[in-house]
Amino acid sequence: MNLINIKVDHKVFGEGVIIENENSYVTVKFKNDEKKFMYPSSFDGYLTVQSIKADESIKEEIRAIKKLEKDEKLRLAEVERKIKVEKLNNSKKAKAKVYPRANIAFKCTFSDEGYSNEKELTSIVQTFNRNGESMKLNKVKNNSLCIVTTREPNTVERERYIFGVFLVDESYNRDNKDEGYVTTNSKYSIKLSLEESHKMLFWNYHTNANKPELALWSSGLHRYFEDEQAIQILQDIVALKKGTDEEELSKEFLLHFAKINNININTVAEKNGVLQNILIPKVAIDCK
Repeated sequence: MNLINIKVDHKVFGEGVIIENENSYVTVKFKNDEKKFMYPSSFDGYLTVQSIKADESIKEEIRAIKKLEKDEKLRLAEVERKIKVEKLNNSKKAKAKVYPRANIAFKCTFSDEGYSNEKELTSIVQTFNRNGESMKLNKVKNNSLCIVTTREPNTVERERYIFGVFLVDESYNRDNKDEGYVTTNSKYSIKLSLEESHKMLFWNYHTNANKPELALWSSGLHRYFEDEQAIQILQDIVALKKGTDEEELSKEFLLHFAKINNININTVAEKNGVLQNILIPKVAIDCK
């Protein structure tokens, strides 16, 4: 818009006429002097145009500029917010604990009626502050070995035995399951008879990290154990199932578990659980 010769009023300098308008500036000639002002910001409080048409046009420019400035501030605020959120998420990811895959043993209540389905188990954490709440089985992943254990009434903990094993397969997605819930569709699932179970004592394979000399389960209904103990358990099941209908399945189970978890069976050590290390007191015999 051509503002040359447009009359203006200034709060201090009085009436004047625009004599120049270029490069975001206007020059106004007052009675005793000439002054240069920024355009159009000076017309938002300092200068007033006497022409109604010119005044409206300038005000429209000012509104448009303010809107652009507001939009830019909002854009920058959103960019800053996203940066903060990204930094926070990265910080949480960095702090998030990564759990390695492990195998799991469940502590089950003895029932002389047996069990109907070893493929689905629920572990409920029993601690002072979370009694009755489910606990995430963070280390249970695809290819983990699950074993179910129990002991009969009026027996001691060292008599706890394994009565079933199964493989957590690709059907298990812990993100879509309730906490403490493990399931599988794998064919690698073996149930032991009562006679077989009594030969599979849990503490032949497992030890407590803090008290390795004690067969003590203590609180909680599940425990994690390493691949070496898993192989030892599967090897003993193969020996138990020799000559039965499940002999081939037990062998295939052992080899499959070793393969999918990249385990060299030949390097697995002998069992080293609590019961393997209990010293039997020597009794002095008088031969006279």
